[in-house]
Amino acid sequence: MKIGTSAALLSALLVMPARSPATSQTVPLPAPAFHHLHLNSIDPEAAIGFYTRQFSTTSKTSWGGLPALKSPTNVLILFNKVATPPATVPQTAIWHFGWHAVDSRKSLETYKTRSEVKLLPLYTTDEGGSVFISSDTWPGAPGVLGLTKAEIAEAKAKGVQPARMSGFA
Repeated sequence: MKIGTSAALLSALLVMPARSPATSQTVPLPAPAFHHLHLNSIDPEAAIGFYTRQFSTTSKTSWGGLPALKSPTNVLILFNKVATPPATVPQTAIWHFGWHAVDSRKSLETYKTRSEVKLLPLYTTDEGGSVFISSDTWPGAPGVLGLTKAEIAEAKAKGVQPARMSGFA
């Protein structure tokens, strides 16, 4: 069997829904989980200090000899010390991760009062329109985080309104 065929077969097996032998009905798979995430940092101690100040449920720890941030769900963020910061042009998501906030509006108001937090807007128009929470602009189709320029025009023409509930920032 060729490597490509083996990989395709393995991929198909991994995405096939589990079936209960007795009923032949689809059984939901358990929620995915992970143990840790590695982030590069020119100053791991400062990064950990920042996160523990911003997220009061986290704490400083170490794992495998690396400085780390521990979340209340026991997920760790491990910090690799590097000599240079990431390139900013073009932008990169490699030095990025998302943190779940139960109430995004309350969190936004809290972070607006913190001088060491730099809030970055989500842009909504070529003219410079922006929002801080994704649900304050036109919603994307299921599974899509945003709209193209043509899709925004279509949403406006159809009278689609922002949900203004939940969302990411």
